[in-house]
Amino acid sequence: MSLTSKTSILVFLAHLRPEMIDAIIPHGPKISLAARHVMASMLIKSISQELKDPDLSGELHRAGKILFDAGMKSISYNEDVWYWGPQPEPWRQIFGQEETMLNPQPLPPHEQAYYGAHLIILANTIFFENVQEVLHTIGMALMKTSSEKTCQEDPAKMPLFSNA
Repeated sequence: MSLTSKTSILVFLAHLRPEMIDAIIPHGPKISLAARHVMASMLIKSISQELKDPDLSGELHRAGKILFDAGMKSISYNEDVWYWGPQPEPWRQIFGQEETMLNPQPLPPHEQAYYGAHLIILANTIFFENVQEVLHTIGMALMKTSSEKTCQEDPAKMPLFSNA
């Protein structure tokens, strides 16, 4: 699954009440807050490996570790959908197999801004205020740096604001 698909699933799960999941899929899988935090930490780790700034990457990696540790301490192996089989990644177990993608997959435009936007979206699905703040700050920094770089490379792309 792509980064966008995984982020979308987490946002969907964060805004969906457990009663609604049970109504849609009676006696179906339960996905707790702890399991969502573990999944979010996996996304944060994958984003931190792609960042060009080692300081931001390290800070993001620490935030993901805090989130993973907190999620693993409170996860319920009896109730949560979490499988420790040959594929410890829960995405495939919960939502199906990999989607077909282009090979090679083209890079998204303004790559760092793309990762920044995902971090800001992920910040809204997490309930640890300090981790939320770190994700939001790093996401905004990545987006600002990317937009400044774009404007320096091509001044014609700079947004114009009128006083009207």
